[in-house]
Amino acid sequence: MILATMLLGALGTVWSLMGLADLAQEGHLSRTNFRGELIPTGMGVSFLLGSCLGLLAGLWMGLYQIRDVVLLIAVLFGFGFLGLIDDLWGDDAHRGLRGHLRVALQGRISTGFLKAFYGGLLALVVALSVRGKEGLLMNTLIIALATNALNLLDLRPGRCGKSFLLGSFLLFTIGEARALRLLLPVVGGVLAYLPWDLRRVVMMGDAGANPLGALLGIGIISLEGSVRIFSLLLLIGIHLYSEKYSLSRLIEDNPVLRFLDKLGCD
Repeated sequence: MILATMLLGALGTVWSLMGLADLAQEGHLSRTNFRGELIPTGMGVSFLLGSCLGLLAGLWMGLYQIRDVVLLIAVLFGFGFLGLIDDLWGDDAHRGLRGHLRVALQGRISTGFLKAFYGGLLALVVALSVRGKEGLLMNTLIIALATNALNLLDLRPGRCGKSFLLGSFLLFTIGEARALRLLLPVVGGVLAYLPWDLRRVVMMGDAGANPLGALLGIGIISLEGSVRIFSLLLLIGIHLYSEKYSLSRLIEDNPVLRFLDKLGCD
């Protein structure tokens, strides 16, 4: 029965995506991708909607507890809304955490800064809800940094979605199955969405990347202390590296990462 939630997440995503892509084109909600092609953006909203269908079905079937479902839906749409603001009204003039902070110190608030500030507060609330006050600062940082890490990866077709699926697989292998099975509707949604992204028909945008990162962060903080510490150090390292160097260049220069990055792309 648990796989039914995954299937419903996938079906709900496809159904939502077909309508949202047309609406985005009609409303001129498009951006140029790395090839200069004009693509509907913010389409990660589709698997947020599809995932909710799977989560609610799991609640109705008695597979999930209402507290867990409410938390997951709040995470999906809380982080998704902040990402959508950046998708719709953000610009590329200011990149990285330092760039947004520099703009804020000059008295101008960018959408990226708003996303980081309110995303940090939301990460704090989520960390408190999941693990209480135990390791609160570390857990908050893990969720916030995981959220932004997936955003940093969303620069090529399918890269963010594949990273989420890989991260979910790793969490399933080392994590606590009862808690992590809540991710299955989202995994189903991302699997259904991914072919559209790989063919450059739509772009996920921050509306999809941010919630996926937040969910991985929640999965990480559900693990034991040593894994959490390693994950935090890894996330900090990714952010420090990305402030100075290109993650895309790093991926291109590594044969294994390049193969995974190109897998399924046109």
